[in-house]
Amino acid sequence: DRSRYWYDPIPKFTDPTELIEDFRNIILSKLGFDPWRKMGKYIEIWVEKDSIAEFLKPLARKWLTVLAPSRGYASWAYVWEGVKRIKNYGYDEVYIIYIGDYDPSGLDIERHLREAIDRFKIDCHVNRIAVTEEDTKTLPPNPLKKGDPRLRSKRYSWYRERNGDKVWEVDAIEPSELYKRVNNFFEEHIDLSVWDSIQKETKKIRDRALRILDEVFKNAII
Repeated sequence: DRSRYWYDPIPKFTDPTELIEDFRNIILSKLGFDPWRKMGKYIEIWVEKDSIAEFLKPLARKWLTVLAPSRGYASWAYVWEGVKRIKNYGYDEVYIIYIGDYDPSGLDIERHLREAIDRFKIDCHVNRIAVTEEDTKTLPPNPLKKGDPRLRSKRYSWYRERNGDKVWEVDAIEPSELYKRVNNFFEEHIDLSVWDSIQKETKKIRDRALRILDEVFKNAII
């Protein structure tokens, strides 16, 4: 949507060294080998809530993957574009880690996601790691929101029949436990020796780029 952008000409730096450092960081963040391409598989994180997404950003950086927050109830367009993007990546095998509330909205986002995957016919596995049905046995429940529009649909009559007026929010899971679940999923689904080898090769070319940049800018600091 070309209407959704802004032009910002406001200066951001007054110190040339800060600008150079920012430029270096941008260069290095874009430079390197794609480990997912070399391994033939890809793992992405989808999260229902912004607060959880913010908490998981370090893991997204660690594992060089997209973190996709849906900010509550995701529209079909949001899910569609996300799955389309994944298909365009062209990875042979894809896993999506899904983290959301165990309530009509959180379950509906997951349903939309699975339907979009079927439509695009990609080899993609959706793995809900929180809140799971097993979690509902130990987590404290919250009352179901009476205004949830999905409750008016016959499709969700089963939810009340099965769970009554209770929902379970991902916020009730200890942050350390959630962090561990996500990190463990990556470690269990990739070859860590191959990953480390690729990261070492990336470090080599980044070190080379740093030497080149240092040479270019060594006389630029006033």
